[in-house]
Amino acid sequence: MSRQTEAGHGVERPLHLLIPVDATDRSRWGIRHALAQHRAGVPLRVSLLFVAVPPDEWRILRFRSEEEILRFQFERGKLLMDDAASELHRAGIEVDYLEREGDVVFHILDAAEQHDCDAIVMPVPYPRLVKLLSVDVAREVMRRQRAVPVVSVDNEGLAVMTA
Repeated sequence: MSRQTEAGHGVERPLHLLIPVDATDRSRWGIRHALAQHRAGVPLRVSLLFVAVPPDEWRILRFRSEEEILRFQFERGKLLMDDAASELHRAGIEVDYLEREGDVVFHILDAAEQHDCDAIVMPVPYPRLVKLLSVDVAREVMRRQRAVPVVSVDNEGLAVMTA
């Protein structure tokens, strides 16, 4: 990953990582990666991203409006990002929060480009057998990757080569 030099200053800007977060432990693997980069002396900043998924299940919408459900998701997302950011803040790493609503994969790729990120940090994709049972967001982000590279990390936050 190369960092760009800020125009006219001759100073490298911090490595900007986008780390999507959700309620799973796997989404914290990117936090471990950022902390390891920081300990290695890499100047960086982190954007945490939470994507709320609009409900489409009629059984849920019978009891709550879509607006109520999304509001609940965003409140929960803020708590998840606060929790994920706590270690980064303690380490002195600059963190900002991004919230989106809609297709998770699209918004991960879009936010990375919109916010001039140098990399998207995602957990390694599930083994292909598990992928058959559910949507694997990490694998789909890698498949639809655009200009911003995806760094796959293991549970210790170490970058892993994926096929």
